[in-house]
Amino acid sequence: LGEVSIAAIGSGDSLKGKVDCEIKSTQGNVNLDAGYSRISTSSPVKINGNINSNNINVGNIVQNENFGAVGLDTDVDVLLGKNTRQGNIEGVITHADFKGYRYNDINVNVSMNNNYYDGSIIITDNNVNLAVAGDAVIENRIPTFNVQIEAKDIALDSLNLWNKYPGYRLSASIEAQYSGKTFDTSQALLTVSGLNY
Repeated sequence: LGEVSIAAIGSGDSLKGKVDCEIKSTQGNVNLDAGYSRISTSSPVKINGNINSNNINVGNIVQNENFGAVGLDTDVDVLLGKNTRQGNIEGVITHADFKGYRYNDINVNVSMNNNYYDGSIIITDNNVNLAVAGDAVIENRIPTFNVQIEAKDIALDSLNLWNKYPGYRLSASIEAQYSGKTFDTSQALLTVSGLNY
C-alpha cells in the first residue's frame, strides 16, 4: 500500500459510539463515518454508516494490470449478533477500471435476514447493460443459491474483452441454481435463453 496515514475521531462506550476515520495512502483514500449501538452488552449491535472513496488503485494493490482505479460510496445499516444477521448494504461503485475500460455508476445492493441473503448488481452504459440478481439460503443442512443474469447489448470489443468480431453485441438470459453441502449431494441447473450475438 505504500505510505499510509490514518486520522480518526471517535467517542463511545460499550453500548453506543461513533467514529469518523480517514485513511490516506499512495494507492488511494478511504473515508469511514459510522456509529454503533445496542441495548445491552449481550444484545446484537446495530451498525450504520458510510464508506466512500473517489480513487483506489486496485490494480497496484493486487498487482494485476487488468484492474485500475475504483471509486465507491456505500451505506451500511446492519444488526449483528451471535444468532442475528440482518440489514442492508446499498452502494454505488462510482467507477471501476478493467482492461482499459471504465465502468461508471454500478449499483450494488445486498440484504440479509439471518440465513437468507439476496442482492443485485446493475451496470448500465453505452456498451453494457447488465443486471445480476441472486439469493442464497445458508443453512447447516442444505444451502441453496440462485442467480439470474440479464445481459443486453454487451459490446465485447469496446469493453476490451473479445475483439474477434468488432461491432457485434451480445444479449442473453442466464439462470443458475445450486443446492448441496458436499459434492456427492449437490444439485445444479444452468439455463441459457435468448442468446443473441
